[in-house]
Amino acid sequence: METTKRKSQPVHPRAKANPLSALTFGWTLPIFWGGLKKEMEEHDLYEPLEEHASGPLGDKFARLWEEEVASAAGKRTPSLLRVILRAYAARCMLYGFVLLFMECGIRIAQPVFLGKLVEYYSPDQKTVKPREAYLYAGAVVLCSALNVFFVHPYMMAILHMGMKFRVACCSLIYRKSLRLSKTALGETTVGQVVNLLSNDVNRFDVAIIFLHYLWIGPLATIIVTYFMWLEISWAAVVGVGFMLAFIPLQAYLGKRTSVLRLKTALRTDERVRLMNEILSGIQVIKMYTWEKPFADLVVKARKQEIKEIRATSYIRGVLTSFIMFTTRICLFFSILAFVLVNNVISAKQVFVVTSFYNILRQTMTVFFPQGIAQVAEATISIKRLQSFMLYEDTSKPVPGLAEIQTSTKKGKELIVTPRESVLSTEAADIKEGTKPILEPETFLKNEDNAKGNGKSGAPLESGEEDDEELATKVEEDARGVRLKHATAKWIVSHSENTLTDMSLTIKPGKVNEEEDHPRSEMVSLDRQNISDPLMYSGNFTDALLENAKFKSGLTRYQCIYIYSGMVVALVVISLLRSFMFFSMAMRASTRLHNNMFASITRAPMRFFHTNPSGRILNRFSKDMGAVDEVLPSALLDVLQIGLSLIGIVVVVGVVNYWLLLPTVAIGLVFYGLRIFYLASSRSIKRLEGVTRSPVFSHLNASLQGITTIRAFGAQEALIREFDNHQDLHSSAWYLFIASSRAFGFWLDLVCVVYIAVVTLSFLVFGNEEYGGNVGLAITQAMGLTGMFQWGMRQSTELENQMTSVERIQEYSNIESEPPLESEPKKKPPPSWPEAGKLEFKHVYLFYAPGEPAVLKDLSMEILPKEKVGIVGRTGAGKSSLINALFRLAQIEGEIIIDGRETSTLGLHELRSQVSIIPQEPVLFSGTMRHNLDPFDEYPDQVLWRALEEVELKEAVMELPAGLSSRMSEGGGNFSVGQRQLVCLARAIVRRNRLLVLDEATANVDPQTDALIQTTIRNKFADCTVLTIAHRLHTVMDSDKVLVMDAGQMVEFDHPHMLLKKEGGILRGMVDQTGRAMAETLARVAMQAITVLTYWHYVAYNKKHSKDAEETEKLVL
Repeated sequence: METTKRKSQPVHPRAKANPLSALTFGWTLPIFWGGLKKEMEEHDLYEPLEEHASGPLGDKFARLWEEEVASAAGKRTPSLLRVILRAYAARCMLYGFVLLFMECGIRIAQPVFLGKLVEYYSPDQKTVKPREAYLYAGAVVLCSALNVFFVHPYMMAILHMGMKFRVACCSLIYRKSLRLSKTALGETTVGQVVNLLSNDVNRFDVAIIFLHYLWIGPLATIIVTYFMWLEISWAAVVGVGFMLAFIPLQAYLGKRTSVLRLKTALRTDERVRLMNEILSGIQVIKMYTWEKPFADLVVKARKQEIKEIRATSYIRGVLTSFIMFTTRICLFFSILAFVLVNNVISAKQVFVVTSFYNILRQTMTVFFPQGIAQVAEATISIKRLQSFMLYEDTSKPVPGLAEIQTSTKKGKELIVTPRESVLSTEAADIKEGTKPILEPETFLKNEDNAKGNGKSGAPLESGEEDDEELATKVEEDARGVRLKHATAKWIVSHSENTLTDMSLTIKPGKVNEEEDHPRSEMVSLDRQNISDPLMYSGNFTDALLENAKFKSGLTRYQCIYIYSGMVVALVVISLLRSFMFFSMAMRASTRLHNNMFASITRAPMRFFHTNPSGRILNRFSKDMGAVDEVLPSALLDVLQIGLSLIGIVVVVGVVNYWLLLPTVAIGLVFYGLRIFYLASSRSIKRLEGVTRSPVFSHLNASLQGITTIRAFGAQEALIREFDNHQDLHSSAWYLFIASSRAFGFWLDLVCVVYIAVVTLSFLVFGNEEYGGNVGLAITQAMGLTGMFQWGMRQSTELENQMTSVERIQEYSNIESEPPLESEPKKKPPPSWPEAGKLEFKHVYLFYAPGEPAVLKDLSMEILPKEKVGIVGRTGAGKSSLINALFRLAQIEGEIIIDGRETSTLGLHELRSQVSIIPQEPVLFSGTMRHNLDPFDEYPDQVLWRALEEVELKEAVMELPAGLSSRMSEGGGNFSVGQRQLVCLARAIVRRNRLLVLDEATANVDPQTDALIQTTIRNKFADCTVLTIAHRLHTVMDSDKVLVMDAGQMVEFDHPHMLLKKEGGILRGMVDQTGRAMAETLARVAMQAITVLTYWHYVAYNKKHSKDAEETEKLVL
């Protein structure tokens, strides 16, 4: 779990900005200048604004939710939407009235003034005087300027509110996740909660942009229709009616999008859940050679997800095409209706009506349907969040421990056995004021949030994890227990043989026996003014209709036929373009995902030890989400705008080639601004992604270690930590949206200057012959600048979103493990290994290149069918020996199995022939059959027999579907001991000649331990068995014991022989258990050696031991 250390950060410049600086985004200039000088880093981020603080926002939202739950108790279902309205409705409506003024005031007034200006250039007109023309020109420019000074602060405010809403929801989700009951935890998954934070809450950032257009759009339609009626009479109703006829279709498509969005979210949940399981159990998957079955599951889940995304994308393509041709069709029908009744349409009427239709296009064919779709998707997300918030809390204690009262003296140790209630506070089973100690599944909170925290990123052994947890434990005040730097220790164990000063036996739930002993864990940016880029791109057609008869000799009906053909071609081509483009985008997205997944599964274990699972999971959730949905839209805009720019420049040049000069000039200015912006925006976007990852990592680690968190009562500390991560991300996100909005503001400000130059140039250097071309030139100038600024913004947005592709590509090119399969000539025979002989020759193991060896010059020989115990203190290298055997890390030297050097074999050929029962048993969600036999190689009878041999047959038969019953995530519906028995059943099914037990009985009760030991003796008598020992009595009957220290072999012989050695390490470890236990262990070793024939043992040692005669005397 990553820890955010809140260092002193500079005060946010927005907090000190005056109103003018806030209005013009002047406070962002130092940020841009700094970005030109150097790459921004995390320490360059500012202290979050007070109103962004995750803690207060989360507390307020949590309080409102609690009030809603209380008010709804017994009457109705608590509504998260009510909470949202109570928190943000008033401010949201205020912003709505600002948008109303912009859309129904400024934007509608501009076409009226433009019409008067165009009328001034009409032949023989007498109504508009030169002085009035200057006033109308100034009004056109002023409307553009007011639009700039209103729309960008408005968009900044609305995005800001969406951000606060998202932060509050994230904080609420995290608080809820720490309170989920055991039942609720079984019903939800880590992937589902991660998806709520990564995708669902981000819908609010988008939905709030379009929300007000749901009511402003229809109102603007009424006003615009009235003004168009004044220009072309009843013909206006024809076009507007056709536009309104499209709205039900768009509403249907929006509803369909919301349904597909829900399906996509479910598919994404499933894929992210699978990825989380794979990342959590990647070492087991590699050792079991299960990469392919899990890859098949992920590919299947991804195909189902892409199927829904593709359908959504096609609908998006249709809606995008509507934006392209709906206005043109409406304009076509209006002009056609007006002309066919023998009316003569003027240039003024063409450009005014066109401008009004473009306003309707933005409000009714872009923002209105977007509002329907986005609000529908946000509603789905709210329902998902509400369902999550209604999961059961750990509010009601269940029977567990009761009336536990005992005390220990200073300097003494107490052992508590055997109930798990001492370790666990699941379902609030321990009363407030008491604190349990440690749990079997140790949860680590560390600076790197990586599994590897030993030297060189090596994974910690179980003892090191316990030490780490004790060392980093925050001081807990609890009645009866104070653990940090404690001088009295409580040790909770399954074993009654642990050496302590005092023991406490609990049966069932109360103290049963007490005895003294002697000492022994973007939103795509607002897409603001999306109609601007293409607002006037079709106006030259309108001018053609009005003037073609006089300039080209075409008749009225020829113009109509040409115009009609162009409109039909536009519809067909735009639809084909959308379908082909999104189809290509989906293929690219699928390929990117598959390449990244293949690379991740082939990565060496060091990669997973040094990279937090949350960071990796973020690539598969947030970054893939951007590639699936955000990136295609940005790319389509850039391509569409680029091609449209070329067409408009050609048209402007034909009308008045002198306008090319200011066009080139503004292009250079825009290019300079783009460089100025990109220098900082890339690093800001990167920081936004970097600071986002710890949020997911923290959530992921918290859910995995929920039991320990509750045991220590650390919820409040972890909530504060989560809020710190959110605050850091909020600082980066606010800079991201502010810098993007500032860039748009400055671009639009330059556009206003350009519009003023073009408009006034016709008045200052006027020519009566311009006629209708004045309107064409001015509207094209407005469209050109709008398209320039939107194209620039979208090109930078495309580059920013390409960071997601960059991050995915980074994980697609990770250093890979050696090949999974050997070369054909080096493949071992199917019967290999026949005996199970294992040899280590001068083996060194390295967890990182250039780092010291963890195993040092390890050489030994293990004969077929021998049972070898491996002991050593914490950090001695026991688990590293297993890593060397499975080639999970870089090794030097030779490991030989039945005469074949393992480095010449493919990893699957090696690992598939070695069975392992890991210390932490891993079960995956899916069926029991899938957990035992993912390749479907064995019939049901074999699996049932294996379950029967580990005494799990009855438990599995009681499940609803037997072997086909689905396991919960992590096997949560089985106890730790039962999960360990499932791992033993896997080994029985595979029946390999080599078996490794990696402290397999460390976390199970004595009965399960005895069952595992008995089963191994009976079922694996003909196998070579390596046992890493947690309890000495499990290895004292072994044929050999390997004693390790600091990565080296220090003793290797029969335990009875090692116990005879004065000053021996194993003898010292046995002596530390106390006199009675030492005598018991020595007796077990003595009985074990009598099983071996005297002559076999002597013959072996004469061959392999330098002290053969001494060995013979000891045996005698």
